[in-house]
Amino acid sequence: MVLVYVDESGDTGTNFNDLEQPVFVLGAMMITQEKWKELEKRFQGVFYEVFKGKVPDNFELHTMDLVSRRKFFSGFSLESTIKIRDELFKLIESTSYRFFTERLTNDVIGITARRGLGVVSR
Repeated sequence: MVLVYVDESGDTGTNFNDLEQPVFVLGAMMITQEKWKELEKRFQGVFYEVFKGKVPDNFELHTMDLVSRRKFFSGFSLESTIKIRDELFKLIESTSYRFFTERLTNDVIGITARRGLGVVSR
């Protein structure tokens, strides 16, 4: 079985004039179920080390939390969070999994949404 994971970044809801988030990005990853289990173990290993063997209950990685050093990363230094980021990038780069991205500007999304057409890629 092939699994597809889709996530977004830059979601401002229906405020398409938000100058702080002018871009909306969709990303997706395709991976077999077997490879997913392997990848999940590798990610868990990274965070097992990050949290010194005590990964918090309900831990969920959000890039903004890592970058802003909040929530689970509130006690971490900037250097530590950069190291975590780099470790995760290395892990992803070491795989042969398929990744897809699509970047949309909010002005295009706003026009499309106002027309009631839904968001359609170029």
